[in-house]
Amino acid sequence: MIAPRPGNTPACDRALAARDWSAALAAATVVNDAIEAQHVETLYTLARCHALLGHADDAVAYLERVHQAELFDVSRVRNDEAFAALRANERFTAITQAIWLKGGFGMPHTRAMAAGSSSFD
Repeated sequence: MIAPRPGNTPACDRALAARDWSAALAAATVVNDAIEAQHVETLYTLARCHALLGHADDAVAYLERVHQAELFDVSRVRNDEAFAALRANERFTAITQAIWLKGGFGMPHTRAMAAGSSSFD
């Protein structure tokens, strides 16, 4: 028998115990999508707070993690007044361009939106 794992839903634990890998995968995917969307929003909030406190390096580091998640709308970052002081920062410019080039231009961070996450604007 497979022991319950922290973070799993009861449905996932039941499927794992029954060795129903397809059902376990489906249940784990639902949990992951919800957690991932919230995680990206939290990373964005951390970036905003660091920017507003004048911690440019930390703000950009968190934006780099948002970029790695590939779930974000670059226009939201570029238009957010929290990052106004960073707009001339080379690292900020580079990360916003990287998000745009990776396909985050003008498209909402779809998983976060699908999960019902809201903007912190």
